[in-house]
Amino acid sequence: MQYKSLTLLGSLILLNLHVCQSDNVDSDEVVLPQIFSDRSDTIKWITESGGFVNPHQLVRQAYADDPSSGCGVFATEQIEAGELLLTVPWDIVIVGKDIYENEDNMKKECVGESMECSAKSHNEELLDEELGPSDEGDEEGNEAADTEEELDSVEDESSDSKDSEDDVSHDSFCKILNTLARELELGESSHFAPYVRYLNAQSMGQIPEFWSDSGKRLLELIAGPNFPPFQFRWNYAQNYITECGFKVNELTARAAMLITTRSDDSIMTPFYEIYNHRNGEWLNTWIDWETDDGYQLYARKTIKKGEEIFNSYNMCNICSGRKYNFEYGTSAILNDYGFVESYPQRWIFGDVLFDLDEKNDNSGDLVITWSEFFDINRWNKYHQNDFAKEHHLLFLDEELKRLEQISSVSEELAGSYPEISDSELNTLLQYRNALIVALSHAIPAIRATLHTMKEL
Repeated sequence: MQYKSLTLLGSLILLNLHVCQSDNVDSDEVVLPQIFSDRSDTIKWITESGGFVNPHQLVRQAYADDPSSGCGVFATEQIEAGELLLTVPWDIVIVGKDIYENEDNMKKECVGESMECSAKSHNEELLDEELGPSDEGDEEGNEAADTEEELDSVEDESSDSKDSEDDVSHDSFCKILNTLARELELGESSHFAPYVRYLNAQSMGQIPEFWSDSGKRLLELIAGPNFPPFQFRWNYAQNYITECGFKVNELTARAAMLITTRSDDSIMTPFYEIYNHRNGEWLNTWIDWETDDGYQLYARKTIKKGEEIFNSYNMCNICSGRKYNFEYGTSAILNDYGFVESYPQRWIFGDVLFDLDEKNDNSGDLVITWSEFFDINRWNKYHQNDFAKEHHLLFLDEELKRLEQISSVSEELAGSYPEISDSELNTLLQYRNALIVALSHAIPAIRATLHTMKEL
């Protein structure tokens, strides 16, 4: 999902958090952004449209004493497994529609005055039906499960799933681009005005593609040429705009950025996107988008009072494409959403794949779990001799040394480029540190495993 406005904390705290703005930052109270407070017109709009927002959750700053800490959604009372958190009626979900043809069938006609469509012949009919529930599908997947185990059992049975690599298909992207750009241009006149107001207020520099040129250069320096995603996609969204037959301008660029960071395929759902991303034991929600009632979110397990409510951008129950894409990990999330995810993180270094997570003993120590896509025994057999194994480990060692050298100069380099924003710099330093930590744990773990194998 695509997704979030964020403010990142210190270089050692890796969180995806929404900007929590306040007109009274000196107040001791936790001040919510006006549009998402419990008095907001957005929540009122959802409920008056027949939707539901669970009253036992609240958008607030992650840390009350830190106005820059960003927002999350937190439980104000215990929420039981299977409890409904959110229903957004389909009528107020922004759904991608086909670009329609004019009478002479000779060019795409855009509904927004600023879309500046490219002329081309086509033979498409207007798709008026919005994405809604399917009349077909697994009955079990259409019912809310009451326990985490039941949710797991239906997790991958949804007939819809996120696309595996490019977030949304080309066709879906074009549809939602056409629709969203129109609504952004309509502004307060839009049927989705409360949501559009929030979207129009978002900054453009949320993902690396829209960072400053210097920020992009430093990111490429840190990432290097050897690891996925190999090259950050600087023109990904903008290329899609032109491929859809539109010209790149302020309106289409904003729409493309919002789609990349906030959409589920060809839909954008108010309030749902406010839930932050985190995987592992922190993931406590489950999605149902195959119901007549609307786009729904349920508690995956019991959520205690004060705990944050998390979604996942790559491991949710409708994320099968990304979940089983072995190259979609922490680096890809940075590319697509503009933040370094909290633990657990997924790393891909050559043909070495693993998850890095904190132990459950509150020690702060980290533990490696080899990915289901990476078999250390198979890796050992593939690298048939000690030279090949050591050569691969040497490669990882060299990358770690390279990053440590960058660590000593990157702050100085960043100081030479005043156009780099604080949020860009924080994210760059976080990503560099995260790479160093991941390699520092992977290299000795591989060596220890190979040593054990030799003794067997």
